[in-house]
Amino acid sequence: MEKLFFSILNMSITASYVIIFVILVRLLLRKAPKVISYALWSVVAFRLICPFSFESLFSLLPASTAPIPQNLAYEQNPRISSGIAAIDTYVNSSLLSPSPAASANPLQIYAQIGSAIWLSGIAAILLYSIVSVLVLKRQLKGAKHIERNIYEAGSLKTPFVLGILSPRIYIPSGLTAEEKSHIIRHEQAHIRRFDYIVKPFAFFVLSIHWFNPLAWLAFILMSSDMELSCDEKVIQEMGIEIKKAYSASLLSLASGKHIINGSPLAFGEGNVRIRIKNVLNYKKPAFWLVIVAAVTVTAVGIGLAVNPKASAAGEKDYAKEIYQYRTQYVGDNSKVAGIADKLTVPDTLTRTQIRLLTDNPPYGVEITYNTTSEAREAFSDADSQSAFDKNAILMFALIKNTDYVNFILTDGKNELPIYRTRTWANSNAGTDVWESSATFESFTSLYSEINNRFSNEYKKQKQPVNLFNLVIAENTVTLSNGKIVSVRLVMTDGEYFDEEYAGAGGGTYPENYQGSYEIQILNSDGKLISKKNFENEGQPANFAGRFNLLFDDYNNDKNPDFSIGQWGSSSMNIYWLYTIMPDGTVKNIISEAFAHSSHAFSVKFDKDKASGFYAQFYNNAIGETLTTHYVWDKSKNSFYKNTP
Repeated sequence: MEKLFFSILNMSITASYVIIFVILVRLLLRKAPKVISYALWSVVAFRLICPFSFESLFSLLPASTAPIPQNLAYEQNPRISSGIAAIDTYVNSSLLSPSPAASANPLQIYAQIGSAIWLSGIAAILLYSIVSVLVLKRQLKGAKHIERNIYEAGSLKTPFVLGILSPRIYIPSGLTAEEKSHIIRHEQAHIRRFDYIVKPFAFFVLSIHWFNPLAWLAFILMSSDMELSCDEKVIQEMGIEIKKAYSASLLSLASGKHIINGSPLAFGEGNVRIRIKNVLNYKKPAFWLVIVAAVTVTAVGIGLAVNPKASAAGEKDYAKEIYQYRTQYVGDNSKVAGIADKLTVPDTLTRTQIRLLTDNPPYGVEITYNTTSEAREAFSDADSQSAFDKNAILMFALIKNTDYVNFILTDGKNELPIYRTRTWANSNAGTDVWESSATFESFTSLYSEINNRFSNEYKKQKQPVNLFNLVIAENTVTLSNGKIVSVRLVMTDGEYFDEEYAGAGGGTYPENYQGSYEIQILNSDGKLISKKNFENEGQPANFAGRFNLLFDDYNNDKNPDFSIGQWGSSSMNIYWLYTIMPDGTVKNIISEAFAHSSHAFSVKFDKDKASGFYAQFYNNAIGETLTTHYVWDKSKNSFYKNTP
């Protein structure tokens, strides 16, 4: 549910840009026929209900149409990316990261609360609308059928259209023939344009985005344009000589309010003063004005409907970030380190060291990355080194007196050097890369060119990479005998894939490390004391990246206990509980895996006053949060569910 909530938030944020843009264009088109500005609201509806679109350089939207990652609540370092640096910096600095001492990610809790409030708001608004329509229908039971789909009711103050499959026009009794003529023409215009379907649909969309004040403003303005355009349609059909009489009908039958419940379509709804003014000032628009307005609305509509080219926007932002570190000298430690920080490398690498070799020429930069032996072997193939080729060219373009760059990949035992020279870089780029980055504009062009060149090869490296001995969690802990040991969760066999590569359904997380894992205990000298397979009910375990193991003593035996969890559902993980004995062996101390409302890979549970703990999870079947008490059975050295 949190993913859906974040998806709705992203659509609402994007739609907010669109609403503001439409309002501005609407002001520019105030002399144009209202049907044109009415049509422009369709792009707002599209942005409010459709989470995806085509990409185009013509897009009028900001760089990112999905600033909030769907897995934000489960990330170790939650960040948004709106494409606006000031907003990103302010928001990201205030986002709460998971605390090792907490049993759950605070953002996850807030996301669950926000999702619940959002759903409650939808239910309340739709219930209000349904009840309002039912009450109105009850009042119309005595309505008299006049002709075709026209009915008359004495209790009405203003005419309206009601119904979806079979729309009916309801009018008050006692109207003059002229007023009836105006009303019926107006309501028939609504029916011909299917406004009786458009408005309830728009209200349903509004109920989904009820938390966005701009969505309410858009609904009110859209309803206004709907009525104004129908007024103009009646004047076009009946002639401008009826303007005064039509205005009088509006004034006498005004409801004096906006009906914000999706139905009905009322003749006297909205700001009657504006409608009367529009009718009295109406003139048949010049042909050229209609053409210009139509072209403008079409262009703006397309520009707001399509997403910006991600690659172009991303390239420019990245180029701006890294170009600020351009330097004449390889010995400029802060600048060179800044460049190294911005280099994109495969996710299986972790940078550990930068060396600036400046004592004697040739001058160079040496960057060391830790990785696994299998990943190191995979990158030994020249066809798999495109990411390093691109990074080497970038470094030569940004550091003038660098003669060579050496990327060293080490698994702790063996090293793989990936060595590139300036001559090689200039030859591969077909230009002097330093001179080609003399200005930001020329560097952007160079970066775009080399990025496009190496993009296909780099994408191959984002596909599954076999991993071995990847440490996904590592913490030190003191045993009951006072000895300090290191506790590791290590992948013994598996692969890495990102969310996109996982297929149509996507990965569980933006990054997925899936395979077989074992728990290892090492002494203070780094020697292995014991190990135990992490059993995930016979299935490959999957983690989103490094995390901290959280320890407590749940059975009061002074031995450190810790939990490891796996995704169970959108509202919970499934957890296993382990302990470390004084001799360093690892034991499972839970009779069976259990559910708990968290998506952290390790949590601390609430302890009771004796030797036990509590787990909580939301049961979707009954709609309640259940608490399970686990108690320690000393004779079996295990926790069991306490069943009253």
